[in-house]
Amino acid sequence: MKRWLILLLGLLVAACGSGFNHPPPPNATPRPDSVSAEVQSFRDDAVALQRRPELDLERATIQYVLVATGVIGISADKPDLPLHDAEQLAAELYVKAKGGEDFDKLVLTHSYGHLVQGQRPGTFTLLRGELPPNLGPATFQREQEEPAVWRAAWRLQPGEVGAIEKHEKDANSGYYVIRRLPDEEIRKDNPANFPPADEAIKTLREDAAALMQRPEHGAARVKVQHLLIARYMSDPEGRKQRLSPAEAEALAAKVWARAKAGESFDALVREYTYDAIKGDPPGTYLMVADKEQANQFQYARDGMIPSFGDAAWRLEVNEVGVILYDSAKSWYGYHTIKRIE
Repeated sequence: MKRWLILLLGLLVAACGSGFNHPPPPNATPRPDSVSAEVQSFRDDAVALQRRPELDLERATIQYVLVATGVIGISADKPDLPLHDAEQLAAELYVKAKGGEDFDKLVLTHSYGHLVQGQRPGTFTLLRGELPPNLGPATFQREQEEPAVWRAAWRLQPGEVGAIEKHEKDANSGYYVIRRLPDEEIRKDNPANFPPADEAIKTLREDAAALMQRPEHGAARVKVQHLLIARYMSDPEGRKQRLSPAEAEALAAKVWARAKAGESFDALVREYTYDAIKGDPPGTYLMVADKEQANQFQYARDGMIPSFGDAAWRLEVNEVGVILYDSAKSWYGYHTIKRIE
């Protein structure tokens, strides 16, 4: 699987904003004199949120619905809404979110923003200051986000829902409904933060950890078969059920037990993988250690997700191994890999 290019959240803007506690300037785009009560409340709450003092946080994990307007190409499956209609929709979604409706569903149904595969819909982590390496595709420096978004993130309380108005400098992409995730929700996004639910999951975790403790074998190239159990996403054909983190781990443990027992790996790939079924045998990838040798038939190791190569360069020929979900190293989900060369 090729590494996904890092997708910036919304559109990056040249000016990062001052970060001072002041209301955003009036929206430069003319708006109707008469608006609905929901829109007026959305506007008032958006200004009030930006006026709050900034919280003392080093990081904030947020989830948002973006209702875009006037941004070409940001979402191919959503209509280009006039400004008034976009604001009205955002205001209605804000009411629903504050009323406790499923925020994941609101994102999947309405958001114009990019969704990172394998991550909870519309969820991103923003960090203050310089970024350490190897953070995965859903973690950014806060100034990489639109200014009104990161300022809102640093003003919301855990679990609180906020509103962000469109503004040509601070929120050019459109209107946002945003919430800050509480620490417990963040922990629940990875089941490995909790004791295993059963013996199969315990074995899955232990075997994955044992594989990573081995030394690498130093091969110039490795050919593997790959079986992915993904989180929050379907397969390329759109036929498989979207799985929650706990569901994905449970299914990965089931598949891993069958692979360890010697069942046909070809059959398991065809039945379970969320990746493309290609090659002979199915799910085949040929990887090379030297990226200069990569071409249309073989992938550079450093062009794959990190844990993929980490496992492949520890497996012996005909051996099967497993990789756990990790937001920085294996963010799609759980990977079961068989080395065939």
